[in-house]
Amino acid sequence: MHIFARIVVFALLLSITIPYLVLSYPNGAGTCDVTAMSSQGHGAPLTSGAGGFSLTLVNSTTASGSYSITVKGPKSVKGLLLYTQDSKGTRTGNFVVPSKFQSKSCSGTGTNSLTHKDSSQKSLPLSFTWSPESGSATNITARAIVVVSYSDWYQLSDLTFDPSSGFMELALKRQQVKARTFAKTVGGFGQ
Repeated sequence: MHIFARIVVFALLLSITIPYLVLSYPNGAGTCDVTAMSSQGHGAPLTSGAGGFSLTLVNSTTASGSYSITVKGPKSVKGLLLYTQDSKGTRTGNFVVPSKFQSKSCSGTGTNSLTHKDSSQKSLPLSFTWSPESGSATNITARAIVVVSYSDWYQLSDLTFDPSSGFMELALKRQQVKARTFAKTVGGFGQ
């Protein structure tokens, strides 16, 4: 009976511990660093490659100068760590925090880091509005890691952009081309 009691106690402890391990960080990422998360993770190794997940960027056409950083991928995710940093590695910028997500208190100022609030499924694509701080550095890098399940998680390729020119300049040029085309059409030159 002594061995039987030990087996029962072990099984009981295992049944209590496994759900905690499987959910790992149900209320947000356990660290502020994608690289650290990819090495310490959930106890399971990082899945090789980006798994079809990616970060994309769309510049706002409004005067606010905000951007939409979007996580795309082939399946829903339960967890996410997303942040922006300058070329020195300092966190920068401000995200608008949507439901199912929360700001993660990391280095830098503002709401420059986001993570999940709970382990519910979050359908992709997920778009997050981000604005640079005034006087912001030129090269900004968005970094992210997504968690599909305890043993299925991916570090996404970094997305680097320049809010002081780059996309802003491109949007302005697009508007100028549209204005010229419209002027030619209205003036009878576009026929």
